[in-house]
Amino acid sequence: NLVSFYCRKSNGTMFAVKRVLVPVSLQQWRHFRSSVVKSVRENGTEDSSEWAVKNKVFTAALTYVPTDGWSREAIVKGARSIGLPSVAHGLFSDGAVDLVAFFYLKCNEDLTKWMEQELERSPESPQIQRSKTNLIRDSVKHRLEMILPVEAQWPQAMSLLALNPRTGLFVLSDLMDDIWHVAGDDRSHDVCPNLNWYSKRLGLTALYKSTEIFMLQDISPDKSNTWEFLDRRIENLFAMTNFAKNAEVALAFSAKATTGLALSVKNMLGLNHWMR
Repeated sequence: NLVSFYCRKSNGTMFAVKRVLVPVSLQQWRHFRSSVVKSVRENGTEDSSEWAVKNKVFTAALTYVPTDGWSREAIVKGARSIGLPSVAHGLFSDGAVDLVAFFYLKCNEDLTKWMEQELERSPESPQIQRSKTNLIRDSVKHRLEMILPVEAQWPQAMSLLALNPRTGLFVLSDLMDDIWHVAGDDRSHDVCPNLNWYSKRLGLTALYKSTEIFMLQDISPDKSNTWEFLDRRIENLFAMTNFAKNAEVALAFSAKATTGLALSVKNMLGLNHWMR
């Protein structure tokens, strides 16, 4: 399976990586992702390369998503707006999916910076310092709020990621890793993860995606019902991870919740019908 990847350089610039064969195993996946990021950070440039052009076009194309959706038309208009010919869209073999991935990882980068700033603002006193639960809750809320400007078009983005699962897994796992890492999760298990490592990420995935789906259907003022839903679910997440830090029940519980969530997403987007 070939997929286009977008990595973040140390200066925050989104940098596209050529389409490559994605490995199958989780260990290969993590090694592959870290090696790609390392390569981009060391060798990537911001000159007139094909990837720099893609970054500029995608950034401009996001302006047109509210009217044209996640589409080649939005990319064409974005290219024209920065003085490139409309044929520039030929650079993007998976245009719509790549545009969603670009937006997703750009939001992930913005969230990481926001979390780091929030931690810097926290008082030194442990009694006053923001708890990990509150930080993760506020981070999930802040990340979901980034979707609101394109809320009407987000179900289409979810459909594209669901139909391109390896791209969807990459951008979502990037988000889960960022949240847990900045929140103070021990990264010593990234090379050889234990059950607690998996349960945390699966649990947070279920929390994030279920709140995301709830938000898209929420018509309450300022999405107040969504944030109440999030508050209830965040308690379940930490209860589960604290109760079974090294037990198989944690992984089983998280996997079951994630599987049920995936079915809900399919039903909401009509994917079961499309795939029959």
